[in-house]
Amino acid sequence: MTSDSMVRSDDAEKAGMMSRLASTTARMRIDVPFALLDAFFVSVAFGLILVLRFDGAVPEHFWRQFITSLPMIILITLAMNWLWGLYGQIWKHASVLEARRIILATMSTALILTAIMVVGTRLIPLSVVGLGSLLDPLLAGDTRFQSRLFALRRVQSDQPGLRVVVLGAGESGASLVREMLRSPKAGLIPIAMLDDDPRTHGRHCLGIPVV
Repeated sequence: MTSDSMVRSDDAEKAGMMSRLASTTARMRIDVPFALLDAFFVSVAFGLILVLRFDGAVPEHFWRQFITSLPMIILITLAMNWLWGLYGQIWKHASVLEARRIILATMSTALILTAIMVVGTRLIPLSVVGLGSLLDPLLAGDTRFQSRLFALRRVQSDQPGLRVVVLGAGESGASLVREMLRSPKAGLIPIAMLDDDPRTHGRHCLGIPVV
């Protein structure tokens, strides 16, 4: 191999490393805020359940034990979220698959924390572990799905645009309606969905009546 070839090979390798580093950094900029929010929501969820568990009068030793166990709870929660793929997602396109991942991460976190509290030292009541594990994904899920939730509420009767009737209330029809609701600048406003299945008549799909 000539010296020029070696130089080009080194340059290509360096360029590849810089590209991978830039890609990783870009992903981290998106995921780090979610991880910080997750840590905050875990603290709020478990802390709130602890306060409610003792009707607002939490014994001092339970507060100390809660503060001691909180870093472990946060670490396990973030680890399970990462394991089940809650980071690195484009949440504005989230679907049932992403919702299932949130549920699986929640179940895994609850099981691990319960096992730790049963086998080891019970730092906080098991009721706090169970209810806190249920409250946390509600907060985290709302944050991740807010773009989808708000997108489905953009239909207004006085909104300018071309009124559209979608044929079919199945997966394809729902996908079309979802895209129209998500992209109001396209000027397409779904007002109804036509379907030949009488079981769907009188119902609503994504807020649009099926007739």
